[in-house]
Amino acid sequence: MDSANYYTILGVAKAAGSPEIRQCYRAALLKVHPDKSQVLHEWNSAAIAISQIQEAYRTLSDPVLREKYDQLLKEGKGIVKMTQVDQRPANEVSLDDFEEIEANGSGVAAQWIYPCRCGNLFTITEDELEKEVHYIGCAGCSEVLWVGYEAVDGISTDGDNKACNK
Repeated sequence: MDSANYYTILGVAKAAGSPEIRQCYRAALLKVHPDKSQVLHEWNSAAIAISQIQEAYRTLSDPVLREKYDQLLKEGKGIVKMTQVDQRPANEVSLDDFEEIEANGSGVAAQWIYPCRCGNLFTITEDELEKEVHYIGCAGCSEVLWVGYEAVDGISTDGDNKACNK
Protein backbone atom coordinates (compact mmCIF):
# COMPACT_ATOMS: atom_id res chain seq x y z
CA MET A 1 0.00 0.00 0.00
CA ASP A 2 1.77 3.19 -1.18
CA SER A 3 -1.03 5.61 -0.31
CA ALA A 4 -4.21 5.50 1.69
CA ASN A 5 -6.66 7.68 3.52
CA TYR A 6 -7.29 7.92 7.26
CA TYR A 7 -10.26 5.55 7.04
CA THR A 8 -8.19 2.79 5.44
CA ILE A 9 -5.29 3.37 7.85
CA LEU A 10 -7.62 2.67 10.78
CA GLY A 11 -9.69 0.12 8.88
CA VAL A 12 -13.04 1.84 9.52
CA ALA A 13 -15.99 2.70 7.30
CA LYS A 14 -16.65 6.35 6.53
CA ALA A 15 -19.87 6.13 8.55
CA ALA A 16 -18.08 4.75 11.65
CA GLY A 17 -18.90 6.31 15.00
CA SER A 18 -16.51 7.29 17.81
CA PRO A 19 -16.54 3.90 19.62
CA GLU A 20 -15.69 2.01 16.42
CA ILE A 21 -12.97 4.50 15.49
CA ARG A 22 -11.43 4.17 18.98
CA GLN A 23 -11.57 0.37 18.80
CA CYS A 24 -9.98 0.27 15.34
CA TYR A 25 -7.34 2.81 16.41
CA ARG A 26 -6.25 0.53 19.24
CA ALA A 27 -6.25 -2.50 16.94
CA ALA A 28 -4.14 -0.63 14.36
CA LEU A 29 -1.59 0.35 17.02
CA LEU A 30 -1.33 -3.26 18.19
CA LYS A 31 -0.67 -4.41 14.61
CA VAL A 32 2.45 -2.25 14.33
CA HIS A 33 3.65 -2.48 17.95
CA PRO A 34 7.01 -4.31 17.89
CA ASP A 35 6.18 -6.47 20.94
CA LYS A 36 2.66 -7.34 19.78
CA SER A 37 3.24 -7.93 16.08
CA GLN A 38 3.01 -11.51 14.85
CA VAL A 39 5.84 -10.86 12.38
CA LEU A 40 8.99 -10.26 14.41
CA HIS A 41 12.34 -9.12 13.08
CA GLU A 42 11.16 -8.05 9.63
CA TRP A 43 12.46 -4.54 10.18
CA ASN A 44 12.93 -3.80 6.49
CA SER A 45 9.29 -4.28 5.52
CA ALA A 46 6.90 -1.41 4.88
CA ALA A 47 4.41 -0.64 7.60
CA ILE A 48 2.15 2.15 8.66
CA ALA A 49 3.99 4.55 10.94
CA ILE A 50 2.53 4.93 14.41
CA SER A 51 2.44 8.69 13.86
CA GLN A 52 0.17 8.15 10.83
CA ILE A 53 -2.20 6.01 12.89
CA GLN A 54 -2.25 8.65 15.62
CA GLU A 55 -2.92 11.43 13.12
CA ALA A 56 -5.73 9.42 11.52
CA TYR A 57 -7.33 8.87 14.93
CA ARG A 58 -6.89 12.51 15.97
CA THR A 59 -8.56 13.69 12.77
CA LEU A 60 -11.41 11.17 12.61
CA SER A 61 -12.29 11.38 16.30
CA ASP A 62 -12.72 15.17 16.19
CA PRO A 63 -16.02 16.08 14.42
CA VAL A 64 -14.69 19.40 13.08
CA LEU A 65 -11.42 17.96 11.76
CA ARG A 66 -13.25 14.95 10.35
CA GLU A 67 -15.67 17.16 8.42
CA LYS A 68 -12.76 19.15 6.95
CA TYR A 69 -10.92 15.92 6.10
CA ASP A 70 -14.01 14.45 4.41
CA GLN A 71 -14.21 17.60 2.28
CA LEU A 72 -10.56 17.14 1.28
CA LEU A 73 -11.32 13.55 0.29
CA LYS A 74 -14.18 14.72 -1.93
CA GLU A 75 -11.73 17.08 -3.61
CA GLY A 76 -9.21 14.25 -4.02
CA LYS A 77 -6.73 15.81 -1.59
CA GLY A 78 -6.98 13.61 1.50
CA ILE A 79 -4.60 10.87 0.38
CA VAL A 80 -1.75 10.02 2.75
CA LYS A 81 1.65 8.85 1.49
CA MET A 82 2.57 5.73 3.44
CA THR A 83 5.87 5.77 5.30
CA GLN A 84 8.57 3.11 5.21
CA VAL A 85 9.22 2.07 8.78
CA ASP A 86 12.46 0.36 9.70
CA GLN A 87 12.97 -0.92 13.18
CA ARG A 88 15.86 0.89 14.80
CA PRO A 89 18.31 -0.97 16.96
CA ALA A 90 17.92 -0.40 20.68
CA ASN A 91 21.68 -0.40 21.16
CA GLU A 92 24.91 -0.53 19.26
CA VAL A 93 27.24 -3.14 20.73
CA SER A 94 30.79 -4.07 19.76
CA LEU A 95 31.42 -7.71 18.98
CA ASP A 96 34.17 -7.48 21.62
CA ASP A 97 31.41 -7.21 24.26
CA PHE A 98 29.86 -10.52 23.14
CA GLU A 99 30.87 -13.85 24.70
CA GLU A 100 32.41 -16.18 22.13
CA ILE A 101 31.32 -19.80 22.00
CA GLU A 102 33.92 -21.59 19.92
CA ALA A 103 33.13 -24.13 17.24
CA ASN A 104 33.10 -27.65 18.58
CA GLY A 105 34.10 -30.16 15.89
CA SER A 106 30.53 -31.51 15.56
CA GLY A 107 29.61 -29.13 12.78
CA VAL A 108 28.48 -26.28 15.03
CA ALA A 109 30.17 -23.05 13.90
CA ALA A 110 31.49 -20.42 16.25
CA GLN A 111 28.93 -17.98 17.60
CA TRP A 112 28.84 -15.00 19.88
CA ILE A 113 26.14 -14.26 22.47
CA TYR A 114 25.09 -11.13 24.32
CA PRO A 115 22.41 -10.87 27.04
CA CYS A 116 19.14 -9.07 26.32
CA ARG A 117 17.18 -7.14 28.94
CA CYS A 118 14.37 -9.71 28.59
CA GLY A 119 16.69 -12.43 29.92
CA ASN A 120 17.22 -14.16 26.59
CA LEU A 121 20.19 -13.80 24.24
CA PHE A 122 21.30 -12.10 21.07
CA THR A 123 23.30 -14.54 18.94
CA ILE A 124 25.45 -13.85 15.91
CA THR A 125 27.16 -16.67 14.06
CA GLU A 126 30.40 -16.89 12.12
CA ASP A 127 28.34 -17.29 8.94
CA GLU A 128 26.47 -14.05 9.69
CA LEU A 129 29.77 -12.24 10.24
CA GLU A 130 31.02 -13.48 6.87
CA LYS A 131 27.81 -12.20 5.26
CA GLU A 132 28.39 -8.81 6.94
CA VAL A 133 25.23 -8.99 9.04
CA HIS A 134 25.11 -6.23 11.64
CA TYR A 135 21.45 -6.16 12.74
CA ILE A 136 20.43 -9.07 14.93
CA GLY A 137 17.27 -9.78 16.89
CA CYS A 138 16.84 -11.26 20.35
CA ALA A 139 15.61 -14.85 20.48
CA GLY A 140 13.07 -13.97 23.17
CA CYS A 141 11.63 -10.56 22.27
CA SER A 142 11.55 -8.02 19.45
CA GLU A 143 14.66 -6.12 20.56
CA VAL A 144 17.26 -5.47 17.84
CA LEU A 145 20.99 -4.70 18.17
CA TRP A 146 23.49 -3.28 15.74
CA VAL A 147 26.71 -5.26 16.13
CA GLY A 148 29.94 -3.45 15.31
CA TYR A 149 33.00 -5.43 14.29
CA GLU A 150 36.23 -4.90 12.38
CA ALA A 151 37.40 -6.61 9.21
CA VAL A 152 39.46 -9.66 10.19
CA ASP A 153 40.94 -12.41 8.01
CA GLY A 154 39.15 -11.28 4.87
CA ILE A 155 35.82 -10.64 6.59
CA SER A 156 34.69 -7.20 5.53
CA THR A 157 32.31 -5.14 7.62
CA ASP A 158 31.70 -2.63 4.88
CA GLY A 159 32.73 -1.92 1.32
CA ASP A 160 35.85 0.02 2.38
CA ASN A 161 37.22 -2.58 4.86
CA LYS A 162 37.11 -0.01 7.66
CA ALA A 163 36.40 -0.71 11.29
CA CYS A 164 32.71 -0.32 12.08
CA ASN A 165 31.62 1.08 15.39
CA LYS A 166 28.44 2.87 14.40
